[in-house]
Amino acid sequence: MCFVLQVQLQEKQIHSLQAKTVTSVVSKLVSGAKSQSLLKIGSPDALIESPTSMNPDSRRHGDWKRIFTACLDGLLDFFTNRNPLREIPLLICLDEWRAKKLKTQRTLMSRLEEGERLEQKLIEQWHFCKKTHDYQGARQALSMLVNPKRGHGLTMTECQEKLVSTVDVEVGSPVLVLPHGVMKGNNWQCGVVEKLHPDHSVDVRPMDENEYSVRSRKNLTSSQHKIPSLRVMHEKTIRASDDEIKQASKHAQSLGAGAAVEPIMRVGWTRTDEGANRTVAECLRSSSFVSRVDGGGSTARTGTKWRIKLGTSMFLKKLNEVLKQKQQRLMSRPRLLALISTKEYSRLTAENCCCASCRDLGYISYRALREVVELALPSTPLQKKLLQRIDGEELFRSTEFSAHLSEESPIPGHCLCLLLTPFNDKRFKQECSHPRSDGAEPPTPVSMETQAFPSKAHSDAWSSECMYCHANKKQNLQCCVFCPSVAHKACIAKSGAEFSAESKPEWTCENCVCKHDSIHHDSRCLRCEEHAYLIQDIRSAVMYEKDLALSRGLPTEMYDWCIAMLDVTDQDLCNYHHHLIRNTNQKMVQPYCWEAIDESQYTDLFDYWARQKEKRFKTATCEGQANKGVSVHGHMWH
Repeated sequence: MCFVLQVQLQEKQIHSLQAKTVTSVVSKLVSGAKSQSLLKIGSPDALIESPTSMNPDSRRHGDWKRIFTACLDGLLDFFTNRNPLREIPLLICLDEWRAKKLKTQRTLMSRLEEGERLEQKLIEQWHFCKKTHDYQGARQALSMLVNPKRGHGLTMTECQEKLVSTVDVEVGSPVLVLPHGVMKGNNWQCGVVEKLHPDHSVDVRPMDENEYSVRSRKNLTSSQHKIPSLRVMHEKTIRASDDEIKQASKHAQSLGAGAAVEPIMRVGWTRTDEGANRTVAECLRSSSFVSRVDGGGSTARTGTKWRIKLGTSMFLKKLNEVLKQKQQRLMSRPRLLALISTKEYSRLTAENCCCASCRDLGYISYRALREVVELALPSTPLQKKLLQRIDGEELFRSTEFSAHLSEESPIPGHCLCLLLTPFNDKRFKQECSHPRSDGAEPPTPVSMETQAFPSKAHSDAWSSECMYCHANKKQNLQCCVFCPSVAHKACIAKSGAEFSAESKPEWTCENCVCKHDSIHHDSRCLRCEEHAYLIQDIRSAVMYEKDLALSRGLPTEMYDWCIAMLDVTDQDLCNYHHHLIRNTNQKMVQPYCWEAIDESQYTDLFDYWARQKEKRFKTATCEGQANKGVSVHGHMWH
């Protein structure tokens, strides 16, 4: 650094000093006659990496010193311009640099020696813990030795070499053997050495009852001949297995090297209390986690009874959330895998789902929704967020949505009485009787007759225009009970709205039905309303991209297709949500059906629902499509 500050070199001189070979450096820094004698040294370029050049007793060491001294003199002449007054401060700087370098080397050597002493103490501590069967202390000591993923510590091979404490094998020594054909690992078996061969192979026999009585490992079943020495070790040999080193490395990365090892607490016979086992059993049969398979021949042959809706990691997370709420012992991943890895459980996918509605309206619709987002919003930050929201919405509908539903609730999206009861069909109409969430008294709806009291309501009080076709034809008009709206019976049937089959039925328009439903339902669930927000956000993003394409003069047919596909997908997903509502209610009413009616009555009920037409308004009251016969709601039994 001092050289650079004191002298400004020209560009040509700097390039000459940046040469990489010894020959070029000597030719630039040493004068002509002296350089010729130095260049006669054999292979001067190899002196930099030659190990013999560092040996004081070698001739190459003398050659290396001659070249270095000549180059240093030439460098001083170059920077001082052969001025003796300039050489003094440069030589002082060289002495200071040399003293600082030697001090750094001494500090480094002392640190290396201290590290070696600490490593040896940790090895001795590990051996002591292994001999005294203190396995927690052994892992704690080993975690300070091995941590290869953080860039320091010993590797697995180095640990196995330094930690091994071998004991020589002799005839009659108790040994641990890996028999022929057995893979390496924790498969060592007990035996006794019978014979040592010149090629270092060993003959081993099984232990007798007295010798094997205090051993925990498996005993050899038969004698083994000419076993290689690598597959035999003395019983008192201490070594670090691959599993021990991996566990110590994980311990160092999670809790820190040298952190205390928490002991395993075993509660009772099964490590978990009865309450936790009961909670896990309930979750393994809950519709939020699993679904029952169909009675087909393929599932009968494989023995599969349940389809798991979640992946293993998500299943474990949701299960531990339930256990944590009940303040019970959490489930570990190995124990969960032991429970669900049997043939009775398999992963639920679109290919093996037995319900046509779930497959066609659920899986395929969410897949179409992802295609719309990927096509209309390619490689944008908004695309990633929308795809994550779609995944979360699909997971919620297939798992937790059924847990939100209840017999009666002030939330309209949770109340089965509201979702499954038709308003205009008196045969199955059921009024909600539960209180509001704010505790206020629900107001009584005011009908047209009440408004005209004490006189009778006249036909002039209603509108003369159909609310559907807007025609003034007065034939077959149906008047709303609560407002002046009217509609033709044919228009009501064509719109898919509910209508009673009585001779003189009462009819309430859709607007009044919504107002009537809000009387008892004054609360909201934002999680259940996420679907509407998601569809609206996707539609807004597609419309923005379409306007942007129009401003740039680009074609917009792709965006028109995305908007049309979004409308179709929205309707299919609403039908899918109604299907989930019916399924939840059907599971609630099934036990009552089995107790209250016999087989013939259930067949008549099935046929009745199969003859019902699909209704588009409040579609949860009837399945429609391919599964009309299973649409039975619980309130029809009251």
